[in-house]
Amino acid sequence: MSEKKGKNGEWDQEMVEIDFQDAAGTGVSRQPRADLQRRGGRIFPVGIFLLLLLVESIIAAGASAAYFFYAGRSGIAAIESYTRSYSLPLAEAFGAMTEMCYRTKNYRRLRALFREKIEQNMIGEAFVVLNNGKLIAHSDPGIEKKLRGNLAGDEFSYNLDLILRPAKRKSKDVLFTDYNIPSMRVPYKRDVRAALKRYFYAGIDTTGWLVSRAVFGKKKPVGVVAFIVSKERVFTFLSDHARRSLRILQVSLAVAAAVSLMISLVVFLRYRSIQRRAYGLPAFGAAGRNEGPIVIRIADEEEPAVTSFAPAGASSQRTIKDAIPEE
Repeated sequence: MSEKKGKNGEWDQEMVEIDFQDAAGTGVSRQPRADLQRRGGRIFPVGIFLLLLLVESIIAAGASAAYFFYAGRSGIAAIESYTRSYSLPLAEAFGAMTEMCYRTKNYRRLRALFREKIEQNMIGEAFVVLNNGKLIAHSDPGIEKKLRGNLAGDEFSYNLDLILRPAKRKSKDVLFTDYNIPSMRVPYKRDVRAALKRYFYAGIDTTGWLVSRAVFGKKKPVGVVAFIVSKERVFTFLSDHARRSLRILQVSLAVAAAVSLMISLVVFLRYRSIQRRAYGLPAFGAAGRNEGPIVIRIADEEEPAVTSFAPAGASSQRTIKDAIPEE
């Protein structure tokens, strides 16, 4: 209904006709296809997609971090255990041969054994030192010549107190301990190294292991046979493991994005299907029942209002007159 001002200054009412019957006469009111498509294009569940992506990304990141932590610690423990498994028997063999060579004062066979194990990449450096710091055998003749027969001449490279510890304790046990090789550097920055040391591997700030055994002559410790094993395997494993964990994280995030998108598309298509069916329902009455138009005519002041409800195919018409009497 619309109103307009008449000549006498009062508002006049005009007739308004409302027809709920479609063009085909089926009595079903349908949304135009273009408007339906326009509405359907705006209902993609972006919020659901972002929420799923966030949750699944957190799960993927947590799983990748757990893999990096637990698999990394297990891998380093396996490397250290393997190193111990062959170093302890090797130190015992070195000790027995050194005691034989000490009695004969001939270390040629011992030096040959040192070089053989170095070529097999089992050890990095081996030597025999007496309690007074005198060097009597070394796997590298150049280093032996440079030290001039005294290991104490290079205290920066050799921690003599740590090396001679088994002899000072008069123990026949093999000492396996962390050792810093001055010629090597830990390939991690200080903050990364501190975090790895605290949460990952306590020996990350040293570059090798020292394996030493006391040498006895006449039932007294006269010196120590020792060799150094590099931690290069540990550093290589950590670098490879970090790259592998990063790839796992990237793949997990990609899978999370794909799964979130698939679920969102399923919700989107399902909602579109529901929406199409909802727009296809009859406006009045059940589906398949055609009802005629509902016409509401509102006359102006000079003509009484008439409301007509005419079912389809009906010949009679029910008229409701204006209840306000004319003056």
